[in-house]
Amino acid sequence: GKYVVLEYERHYDDVDESHWAYQAIRAMSAKHILQGVSAESFDPAGTLTRAQLVTLVVRAAGLKPQGSASGAFEDVPDDAWFADAVGAAYAAGLVQGKTATSFAPDDPVSREEAAVILVRTLILVTGWTPPAEGDGFLDEEQINDWALEAVKQAQAAGLLRGRGDGTFDPGAFMTRAEGAQLIKNLLDILSSMG
Repeated sequence: GKYVVLEYERHYDDVDESHWAYQAIRAMSAKHILQGVSAESFDPAGTLTRAQLVTLVVRAAGLKPQGSASGAFEDVPDDAWFADAVGAAYAAGLVQGKTATSFAPDDPVSREEAAVILVRTLILVTGWTPPAEGDGFLDEEQINDWALEAVKQAQAAGLLRGRGDGTFDPGAFMTRAEGAQLIKNLLDILSSMG
């Protein structure tokens, strides 16, 4: 059979052309990787949850469901909209739980958590491990030890940048607009490598 890639133009009332993430939101919507909170609204300043980021990453990486995550996490029921994505990401080693039995799907995802997930995804899909080098951040001592290498790798690979003032702001919660930009950055890197 023949396969056709469908793209469509999506316009949101709350994201005009002057918004810094307009191109990323438009491109990721056209590829059906993300969607708005309604037909008219994207909520760019809204908080990105752990389940939402994992779903975006799994779609972008083309990972297939690997069984249910409900066996691993008590808070990921089989019928949840994010269950397949969490299961695929967990099976691939992209994510872990907040505890041994809890994934915390509705918790906001922090910038350092996002860096870890995105770098793991990049390594999984490409086999390339970005160097943990580059300019340091003014608040580097605030980045948790478990995330520091990934934050540096994300910066070196061009996945995630710091704030304009030279800080990384590791504990800040990701917005939906930032999530769209992250996924666009990931896809741009993947297409350039491949």
